[in-house]
Amino acid sequence: MIGTAAERLSGLVDLGGPVVAILLALSVLALAVVLWKAAVFELEAVGRGGTRGFLARVLGQAGLPVLAGARP
Repeated sequence: MIGTAAERLSGLVDLGGPVVAILLALSVLALAVVLWKAAVFELEAVGRGGTRGFLARVLGQAGLPVLAGARP
C-alpha cells in the first residue's frame, strides 16, 4: 500500500517536474503547520471564554493589561 502510494507520487513528480515537487513539499509543510497550530490552540484553550492564552499572560505580566485584556 505504501509502495503503491510512493510509486504514484514518484510518477506525479516525474510527470510534473520540479515545480510539482516543490508544490508537494510546500503542501506537506502547510499541513504540518496547520496540525501544529491546532495542537497549540488546544493546549492554550483558544476560543474557550474563561481562559487566557500564553501571549495574553505574557503581555499582562509585562504591564500591558489593555493589550492583554482587550476584547472587541
